[in-house]
Amino acid sequence: MKKNRSRISAKYILFILVLLCVLLIALSSQGLLPRQVRDLAGYVITPAQKGITSVLQWTEDRFSFFRDKKSLIDENRELKEKVAQLEEQNRDLQAANDQTAQLRELYDLDREYDSYPKVAANVIGRDSSWFETFIIDKGIADGIQADMNVLAGGALVGKVIQAEETWSQVRSVTDDASNVSAMNAETGDYCVVTGEGSRSHTTLTFSQMTDSDGNSKVGDRLVTSNISDVYLPGLLLGYITELHADEDNVTSSGALSVSGDFEHLQNVMVITTLKE
Repeated sequence: MKKNRSRISAKYILFILVLLCVLLIALSSQGLLPRQVRDLAGYVITPAQKGITSVLQWTEDRFSFFRDKKSLIDENRELKEKVAQLEEQNRDLQAANDQTAQLRELYDLDREYDSYPKVAANVIGRDSSWFETFIIDKGIADGIQADMNVLAGGALVGKVIQAEETWSQVRSVTDDASNVSAMNAETGDYCVVTGEGSRSHTTLTFSQMTDSDGNSKVGDRLVTSNISDVYLPGLLLGYITELHADEDNVTSSGALSVSGDFEHLQNVMVITTLKE
């Protein structure tokens, strides 16, 4: 009880002193106190004014700090929202650019092989290893049949091996079950191009090239031949990267880099005519 009373008394004394200081400050500023009293009050008022000023300044600084902090938090939140919006817009623009590039590629491909009727299709599935076999979203309803040739990236990428009503399965030329009758577009020499399967998805091998004159060289372009029983003639396969004579010194073998982009197949063109 005594402690509580002492605390209450101290509060009252402090309140009275503050009130007295305020009263003295007010009377002094109005010139209502005698000079001797003003001089005496100055000794009390001046430290009190300094104390009050310090308290007020400290209080103003704290309020200013919290206002600035809240302003920074709000500004930071707004900036984060703007960054998120810009990132979303950037993704949309990138997707639009990618789609435009793909459509441009199909357009160029259509013009490059303009003598053949074609249908554009999207790749909607693939086997677990690579694009050795993949699924497209066009089928019998779109005029697709088995053995039709499939193009992408300016080159032959495979043939349809199964056609259903609304989808088809394609076997890639990189599949080791794939064999393509081809020829050197520069020399007219025939050869057989074979897929490497899981061993490589960027190169093909060729063999039995009838290069008796030795005119074939690295960099020559290999295309499908006119004697192929499935593939239409003149479709680009790739460019020779390795070339060596066989043991009989009559034929040659080697490797070629594929021209189709088998890592990012998204859109293809199906030639809707069969080899006669």
